[in-house]
Amino acid sequence: MIGYLGSLTVALANGIKLWEQHDPLSSLHRDQGLVPRHKHRSQHRAETLRTARRLFHLIERWNQTFGEKFFPRFATRPRAP
Repeated sequence: MIGYLGSLTVALANGIKLWEQHDPLSSLHRDQGLVPRHKHRSQHRAETLRTARRLFHLIERWNQTFGEKFFPRFATRPRAP
């Protein structure tokens, strides 16, 4: 599951882009998704974990703010809604 979420880089980028349109003063785009070094052995896995962590953070705020859930409609389509 984490590997799948970590591969959703386009969904993350589009979600952050739409979030910035909704709230230009938000610091959500600055979230780096920091992961402790002992959680990964390779740089690729570190990037996957960072992307998944950022996506989790975005989804939490998205679902609290908008009436429409981020999953499944938004993140499973190739384009933004």
